[in-house]
Amino acid sequence: MLKNYKNGFLQVQSFRLLIVLALCSMTSIFSQSEDVLSTILNETHNFQEIVERVESFYADKDKGRGSGYKQWKRWEYYYQRHLLPDGSIPNIAALDFNELLQSASLRNKTSKSRQVAARTVGNTTGNWENINLGSHSLYGNGYAGGIGRVNCVAVDPDNENIIYVGTPAGGLWRSTSGGNSWTPLTDNLPSIGVSGIAIDYDSPVTNRTIYILTGDGDSADTYSVGVLKSVDNGNSWNETGLTFSITSSERGNKLLMHPTQSDIIFAATTDGIYKTENAGASWDLVLSTFRIYDIEFKPGDPSIVYASGSGEFYKSTDGGDSFEEFNNEIGLPYSYRRTAIAVSPDNPNYVYLIYGYASGVGVFDGLYLSRDSGASFEQQSNTPNILGGSLDGNDSRNQGWYDLTLAVSPTNANEIHVGGINCWKSNDAGQTWENTSYWVQTSAGVGNYTHADIHALEYYNGVLYAGTDGGVYTSHDDANNWEDISYGLDITQIYRLGLDPNNGERITFGTQDNGTNLYQDGQFLHWYGADGFESMFDPNNTQTMYGIIQYGRMFRSINGGLSLSIITPRNDDFTTPTGDWSTPYVLDPSDSNTLYSGYQELYVSNDRGTSWDTLTNGDIGTANCDLIAIAPSDNNFMYVTKNNTLYYSHDGGNSWDTNNFSSYNYKTYITVHDTDPYKLWMTLGGYREGN
Repeated sequence: MLKNYKNGFLQVQSFRLLIVLALCSMTSIFSQSEDVLSTILNETHNFQEIVERVESFYADKDKGRGSGYKQWKRWEYYYQRHLLPDGSIPNIAALDFNELLQSASLRNKTSKSRQVAARTVGNTTGNWENINLGSHSLYGNGYAGGIGRVNCVAVDPDNENIIYVGTPAGGLWRSTSGGNSWTPLTDNLPSIGVSGIAIDYDSPVTNRTIYILTGDGDSADTYSVGVLKSVDNGNSWNETGLTFSITSSERGNKLLMHPTQSDIIFAATTDGIYKTENAGASWDLVLSTFRIYDIEFKPGDPSIVYASGSGEFYKSTDGGDSFEEFNNEIGLPYSYRRTAIAVSPDNPNYVYLIYGYASGVGVFDGLYLSRDSGASFEQQSNTPNILGGSLDGNDSRNQGWYDLTLAVSPTNANEIHVGGINCWKSNDAGQTWENTSYWVQTSAGVGNYTHADIHALEYYNGVLYAGTDGGVYTSHDDANNWEDISYGLDITQIYRLGLDPNNGERITFGTQDNGTNLYQDGQFLHWYGADGFESMFDPNNTQTMYGIIQYGRMFRSINGGLSLSIITPRNDDFTTPTGDWSTPYVLDPSDSNTLYSGYQELYVSNDRGTSWDTLTNGDIGTANCDLIAIAPSDNNFMYVTKNNTLYYSHDGGNSWDTNNFSSYNYKTYITVHDTDPYKLWMTLGGYREGN
């Protein structure tokens, strides 16, 4: 199959090809979970319609590891709290960024100002002090600790001690000490993601010009506002000619700067490939397609550019002004799956291309090598499953839609590295493989742990960098040993936290990707894995702690997190209920031995979760509970929210009444007055007038 693209226009070479492409386009909607969401967002931003269509997609499919359902529920959990008045999904980063620009214009008394300071002094209120979580330590039943997700890594072209990392919602960070400490460069911008970084090598090393491709390309934690540019080493930021609006859902995956002409930059996005030839002042869409994941120059010959998308391989021979798509006719498969490219100056004619899975939970689909600059490819291997979670590659897990990366040694074109859930290495151009990192920290050997889910593998000056769901790691010996250099990156994404009532500096908190943790005595202790949510102390015995992971699996520790017991409610038939993504539970304010947890029904335990009874029997509808509150002055007053409905009981759960709310006024928290059980407050999510 062959297609030509120039300046965003497709030239179809045959009617037969058009039919095939239409069928393949339909397949893409139903093949990869993440691409389903991206496709739907291109058609509608109505939240309810999006939920119905994605849930319909998953109705008859596996929802376990690698399926993408977990990441979908994260997305749903966040955006249902951030809707526009008409119930549609906004580009929150763009909305916030536009408001910041308007504020900056007012401060500067000119609407022409589009520059935003990255760090300013004296413009904050309150007495806030950052708690630097530093580096994590395993504690109790913790098994896979980390700091937070890193999307991309870049190193200054003239100073290997200057390292940049981009995060999904925490902006851009820089280290000037080789990773020993980190400084945020975008703290006075709205919460933005960064999925691409480019450093202008022609600018002074002490005052770099920096470009960032905003948004979270891999998981849509944030959408893109476009490409931002700093001409003063990250102290302030300007928009470039590539901007996205509050109604857009574009994301990017990579920025690529021309090796000898720094004004030429490519942005790989969900629109395709944008190109600027004037340092970002204006951009042309030179390849319009569903999305581009990766883009590389041929080493030593920048007139040749390679790109890959959801299964497609593209090549340009005119410096990226136009692209041709190649697949079957050059030995590559043609199906919709994520891809990544790698090249090496050690052999400029080599091009590696890796494929994830085609549909559902699958396995490694193959590593391909071209020895003639992309003119033809041969499959090198498709076993073992180097994209899975096991050490020997014998499982059937794969989440290539979410993270997939490929790197080649700059001094040995036969040495390649792959990042999926773990890291793998081949010394024979991808024919055989050895595992080089393992995601279970308690089982990985010394120097062999990287947090699960590798989003970036990059070689700089002989050092291999890995950006993961738990931070950034480096290897100075071609992945034989890994070192965590995340200390000081304040990028942990916290869902909920609980304070020790007797010690304000002792905190337990649940996080995205990095489990449930404890901050005490200045230490960051990881005491359970998975995604962590509500976590709390028993106020009468703060060595007793509670936590919960996705869908309502509850646990309790009676010794400060050193050990734990699973205390998920059980039904009469010994099955465990499945709760919401963030399943609510609370302690009775009158009796801390009593817990309430909300699934489809409301459960109560009078012995700290050892045994449970059902308080409701179909009295509060069939949806899962969102929030629970018990009145401090009278525990017979109970309040539960489900979607747009408040259920309340004033007799300890024997009977229930309802109160309905506006469809899109999503409740984010609920609390009852200390002395008046009839008076309660709810915080509402979303950008709405009057909230």
